[in-house]
Amino acid sequence: MTLPSPTARVCAAAPLALMLAATLVGCGSSGDGAAAPTTEQAAIPVSAVRVTLLDPGAGPRTVLDRRSAVGTTGSAVLSTSAAVSQTLADRPPRDFSSPAMRMPLSAHVTSSEPGMTEVALTLGEVTSPDSTLNTELKAERGAHAGLTIAPDGAITTLRISPPPNADNMARAAVEQAFYQAIYSTVALPSEPVGVGATWKTEQHFTSAVELDQTMNVTLKARQGGVVTLDVQVNQSPTSPVWVMPGDTRKLNIDKYEMTGGGTVTLDLDAPLPTSADITVGGEQVFRVPDSDATISQTLGNHTQWSAR
Repeated sequence: MTLPSPTARVCAAAPLALMLAATLVGCGSSGDGAAAPTTEQAAIPVSAVRVTLLDPGAGPRTVLDRRSAVGTTGSAVLSTSAAVSQTLADRPPRDFSSPAMRMPLSAHVTSSEPGMTEVALTLGEVTSPDSTLNTELKAERGAHAGLTIAPDGAITTLRISPPPNADNMARAAVEQAFYQAIYSTVALPSEPVGVGATWKTEQHFTSAVELDQTMNVTLKARQGGVVTLDVQVNQSPTSPVWVMPGDTRKLNIDKYEMTGGGTVTLDLDAPLPTSADITVGGEQVFRVPDSDATISQTLGNHTQWSAR
């Protein structure tokens, strides 16, 4: 799954790019100012998720089909944080973490056709413990977004309508929170399953590097249309070399470890998760080719859904 948004891709890659440019190759700034804000809705496709059933579990077995009826409403709070600590060689570490955010959402199913469900989202009062970001996020209240959801629960399209009075900081933060939530979404198998069923999902996407993400999922419990899932996450680079975005310079990937997991509870008839708590973290080491110069970073991403 390739992050189609330049904002999200740059946010993820910025710490490495900044340190490489400023410290290793001495690149200067182009001097360009921030891009002019746009009020047009962005429809951002998300590439497919492959689901492989490993064990159907105990009977009785049914298909876990997520298809909410038109007019169904729901609400939830999405909370995210992303910690990044980065070290160049033996220099002191630098903190490139993104501030935590709390984003209340109201959902309304506008269309439910075979193969897709369209969900309209309205943002409530988005907040952050970071005072600067918190001030800028006030403009996001009442903003609109939308999701296209496949029957297996995978999100295939994200739509964002930025408010005209929101600045780039707030827009980027909201967009990144949505991406973090989307890439923590658990797709469901198309085959009938029962309690104890296990399956894996596979996705390709771009963060600072091209990654393959695998989720190993276990159906821990089911009560009517509500299912509880145990999720284990592993990310691995598709190449041993990282190419800087928009550039030809490269870093060797000496180490890349990103693992984690958590628990997700879904009401199959609801447009948003009932609850979720997923943490993914790890360490990476990047090295300049034909050099001993290295960049190390420690990351930790936390995504949580809770009742509003």
